[in-house]
Amino acid sequence: MQTISLTDDTEPITQSNGYAQPMDNINGTDSKLAMTAATKKDETIEETQEKVVLPVEMACMVPLRALIGKLIHKSHADLMTLTDTLPSMSDVEKKRQILTYTTFMRKQYLKLLVLVKWAESAQDIQMCQNIMAYLANQNKIFQDTVDYLHKIQSGLPAARLRNFDIPTAVDVLTTGTYQQMPTKIKVIFFISNLTTF
Repeated sequence: MQTISLTDDTEPITQSNGYAQPMDNINGTDSKLAMTAATKKDETIEETQEKVVLPVEMACMVPLRALIGKLIHKSHADLMTLTDTLPSMSDVEKKRQILTYTTFMRKQYLKLLVLVKWAESAQDIQMCQNIMAYLANQNKIFQDTVDYLHKIQSGLPAARLRNFDIPTAVDVLTTGTYQQMPTKIKVIFFISNLTTF
């Protein structure tokens, strides 16, 4: 895991008109005193800030070592095949096959050279990919949170309780009966006294 570092702790520089100048004796202060004050300030800032650890994103990446090894093995195998087939060819055909092999391998090794030169700045590109992966992960987390909150919001009305019938409860608790019940219901559900035999 790599950490994000904002500045390099080398000698500080000031920029004016596009030219960088070392900070030796600016405004009559010694650069060593200014640097110690700046480092103390940076240390207190670093203590208060939490460092973010970026995930290492290696998707769709091939190690340069594997690429070089495969190209070497392929060129060796092609050369061995060429040396096996050359004795049975005519002189002109031999020259043509050797020229074809060398131009093809030269193109492949030039491509490899371009990749090696590009790999010198691959650390910066890897850092950018790590940052992009971190931001994509954060975006996914935010999107999942929004979806979950929307699901909760849409499901809350079903979980709501009806308002309690407080006037009826007060009437039953104070009088012992419900005075506002319609008489029609009493007639329909009137239970006659049971006679015993």
